[in-house]
This record gives sequence, structure tokens and C-alpha cells, in this order.
Amino acid sequence: MASSKSKQRKIDKECRLFNDEWQTKYFFVECNSVLVCLVCNESASVCKEYNLRRHYDTKHSKTYNQFVNEVRKVKSIKLKNTLFKQQDLLKRGNTETENAAIASYKVSLHLAKNCKPFSDGEIIKESLEIMFKNICPEKLKILNISLSRQTITRRTCDIANDLSLSLTEKIKAFQYYSIAIDESTDISQTAQLAVFICGIDNGFLVTEELLDIHLMQGRTTGENIFLAMKKVFKKFNLTYNRLISITSDGGSSMIGKKMGVVSRLENEMAENNLSLIKLHCIIHQQNLTAKTMDVEKVMSVVVKAINSIKSSSLRCRQFEAFLAENDSEYGGLLYYTEVRWLSRGNMLKRTYDLRQNMLDLFKIINKDYPPELEEKEFIEKFAFLVDLTQHYNIQRTPRKRSSDWKNVQHFSYSIFI
Repeated sequence: MASSKSKQRKIDKECRLFNDEWQTKYFFVECNSVLVCLVCNESASVCKEYNLRRHYDTKHSKTYNQFVNEVRKVKSIKLKNTLFKQQDLLKRGNTETENAAIASYKVSLHLAKNCKPFSDGEIIKESLEIMFKNICPEKLKILNISLSRQTITRRTCDIANDLSLSLTEKIKAFQYYSIAIDESTDISQTAQLAVFICGIDNGFLVTEELLDIHLMQGRTTGENIFLAMKKVFKKFNLTYNRLISITSDGGSSMIGKKMGVVSRLENEMAENNLSLIKLHCIIHQQNLTAKTMDVEKVMSVVVKAINSIKSSSLRCRQFEAFLAENDSEYGGLLYYTEVRWLSRGNMLKRTYDLRQNMLDLFKIINKDYPPELEEKEFIEKFAFLVDLTQHYNIQRTPRKRSSDWKNVQHFSYSIFI
């Protein structure tokens, strides 16, 4: 005889529905699929009239049986509105807390992007309080945002960890990647190794990011740098079989034939029958380009030619009158200032446009002038420098320091590629 299996009832499959009459009859209401008593805020486990009636008869019948008909209905509606207001207040509080946390994260990210000290968060909050007190004092409560130095530090660390996890996920999809390494010492005399990565996935999406900054302990020999680089590889689960190239500077610890980082990495990959493309730092190529162009010589000749006219008030007036007679679009020459370094580009552009007028004036007044102004090779370098500085002026902002003029020499390499 086959044994019969007892079947247990499953309440969640009985599809019991809440009856609206139970609100007035037992003072219960349904909130988010949960039955809640309007009087004591207790919940019922099963949507069943018997359970609601038992709860009402046991705890609230003596107090609420006096309410009948329309009075009872109005009483249930008031209790329901009170319950929903309490829930809305809790939700509003949670929403305000979440918005304050989001605002704190965004301020932390803004400070980090602009390389500002974390203590500036307190100054931002104090400034906002001053503004709200004078403009809309009734909204001061929205400034419940924690912007202390400790909070900004914690928020920034959270953002950094999130970015690191995001980069780790992207690295898993890389089909091929290359790295660039640079070892330097910061202002606190701490040696650190910066590792950059550039990878491509199956969708030909290229990702280029700062992979990690590893603090160096002790000496910064090729062996120590190589071991530090291997730790970074292990941290992000990078393998040699997808590594295509490595870029480094010209230091002996990087490109040494025996103990250099590049040589040691190449030897390890050769053991696994893998090849490696070795590239030199692009800054070195830019320096070579700048030396070939001889920017300083071009600048010295142009400045000498301008001073030949601007140094004398008489010649300056003669040149301005000469330009007016020839219907020139310019009224005269320009000086450049060290503080406002972008003025160099404007000065070079105007001098290049007026170079023939300058030569004509020099010949009329029998004034000596730099002979390079008539040499074809110099004019070519002059024109190149004008185009370069004009392009650089567009790309850069006027708030940079005057010392950034040296970067123009490095930037010249990008014009050739």
C-alpha cells in the first residue's frame, strides 16, 4: 500500500486579499503588502479576517466599540492619515540623510579634482551657512552636511576604492595592454613609483588610467623598482601574456642592460616565449624636438627686432605712422610680459604679420636690424613657432604660471604626430 504524503497549506499561494471594510471594522490598513493596526501599529502575519478580528477584540474593542457608523469611519480615516504622516516623516528624514551624504561625496570629489586641501570642506560649509542666513534662513536645516577634514578624507578614500574596483573590472576585459612607469621623489623626500596602464578590449574601447602609486622603501635600484612593479601586477591580477609594451625614462635603473627594470621584465617574458616592445619616455622626444627647433634663438631675434623700434619713441611714432599709411590692421608692435606668459604668442603673431613693414622701415631710416629676418630658414622656424604658440594659447587657460612657457618646447613634438 502506497504511503500517502500529507500536503501542507502554503499561505502565500492562497492569494488572500485585503478587504477595504476591515479598515472601518477592525481598524487595520494594508501598507506595502503588510497589514498594520491603526491603533497600536502592530502587524498581522496573515491576511485573514479571523486574525484581525481576534486582535481587535483582544486589545481595542473596549475603547473603540463606542464609535459606530459614520463616526467610526471618520475615526479610522484620521488614524490612517496619522499613520501615513508618520511614515512620510521617516521617509523624508531618510531622503534628506541620503541627499546630505551624496552632497558630501560630490564636494569631496570636487576638492580632490581641484587638488585642494581637505580642510577646505569646512570653509565651504561656513560660507554656505553665511549665504543661507542672509538669503533664505528658513532653509538652514539643509546644511546638515558633514564636510570636516576627517569626513572628506573618508569620502575621498571611498571614491578612490570605487574607482579602483571599476578599473579592476575593466582590466579583466583587456585583450592587450601596455604600461608606463616613472619613479620620482615628492616634496617630502618620499620615493614613489607611478604605474600607468593603457588597454583595449574586444569592443576596441581604449582605457588609459593611473594604475597605482607604490611607495618605495630604501634604495630605488632597478631590482627594487622591478619588485615594486611586480607587486602592482599581482594586486590587479595582470599577466605577461597580454602585455605588449613598456614605456620608461632614461635612468640607468630603468633601461640598464643587466639590472634595469625593462631588461629584467624582457628576460622574464622571454622565458615564456613572449616579446616586449620597449619605448622611451615621450618627454625625451619632445626635448630633442625643442633643441632641434632652437626656440630661444628665434625668441631672442624677435625681441631684438622689437626693441629696435619700441626702445625709441621717435621710431615708434614713425612706425605707427608708416602702418597707418599702408592701411595695416595693426597699430603697432607688442611687448610680452613674464607674468602673463600667453602674451608671448600674441607678440609673435603680430611681429610675424608686420615683419615686412619692419624691414621696410629699417631700410628707410637706415637702421641696423637682425639679418635673420631675411633668412628663409629663420622665417620657417619663426612661422612654426607662431603656429605653435597660437595653438597652445587656445588649448591652455590664462591662469597658468609664467614658468609654463617651458612646456611650449615639450608641446612642439605633438605638432609632428
